[in-house]
Amino acid sequence: MNPEQWSRVTGGAPVPASLAGYLRDGNFDYFGNNFVSYTLRGIHVQMDVRWDLEGVSDTHMATFRGTKASIDVRQGAAENYRPEVYVVPNGPELHGEVLTALQAKLAEIQAAFDGVGVEDRGHELLLTIPDHHRVGHEAHFAEVTRQFFAYLADPKALPTWEKPNMLAKYYVCTKGVEMAVAKR
Repeated sequence: MNPEQWSRVTGGAPVPASLAGYLRDGNFDYFGNNFVSYTLRGIHVQMDVRWDLEGVSDTHMATFRGTKASIDVRQGAAENYRPEVYVVPNGPELHGEVLTALQAKLAEIQAAFDGVGVEDRGHELLLTIPDHHRVGHEAHFAEVTRQFFAYLADPKALPTWEKPNMLAKYYVCTKGVEMAVAKR
């Protein structure tokens, strides 16, 4: 991050002494972006974390692979930076079976998620989610914050799976930064 970017992001604050080690030739080494690829118990995992300073709306891409289909959560330019859920059959021969199973599941959850449907796009299926089920970025942040404070007030309310997942996620992210810093 050059000095002009630093000034814009911080409102003109000087670089604190605790971060002085990240200055090189007047620029601040910014380690908010990270790509990590690894295999855990035979499962391939990739994380590409980007916190762009400017010029890009929020983006997100997550893929969860199953035996018959993958589920993609995409939030990029093609989706107009709005999160969308796609179900992608693992082959054309599975398309009908996956579509039928998805339609059955959507029918089952209509009481809780009225209006959620599926659009068949040939090679992939797009979940159609009505606006009344969508929560904007700020509202979602508020929900997450409320839940965080609830867990602080009652730590036993934290689901048992949450702590090891958070520790693993942040360990991988911070270890990736540590390895990148060591190679600079």
